Amino acid sequence: MTETKALILTFGGMCALTILTCLVLGSVGASGTAWGLATALLAGLGGFLASLVVMHYAPPENRRRRTRS
Repeated sequence: MTETKALILTFGGMCALTILTCLVLGSVGASGTAWGLATALLAGLGGFLASLVVMHYAPPENRRRRTRS
């Protein structure tokens, strides 16, 4: 799989998750705080997943090593 395909699949998955979240929050009449929290969490998750895809396809010399403390 290429990086482009992986990013498109990530985008599609995040769109589906966002639509599902909006449907659930809308059906229960959620407050603005719940909408804001959901938006922030979905944006953070999308950024995290996109960065994982980009780092997976990066050349090995550009990858950061994870250090365990």
